[in-house]
Amino acid sequence: MSQETLAEKLDIHIRTIGKIEHGKTFPTADTFCKLSVLFNMPIKSFFEFDESE
Repeated sequence: MSQETLAEKLDIHIRTIGKIEHGKTFPTADTFCKLSVLFNMPIKSFFEFDESE
């Protein structure tokens, strides 16, 4: 999915997508909710890390 399409689906600016990808900003709670619905994933999955990797 392109940054432009993702930005449209999340109703955020495309520059915000780039900032999130580069670690310059963190998604808001609202954005996490929208990502969760868009990708059919529980919100907690964005915060779970496999420490063995």
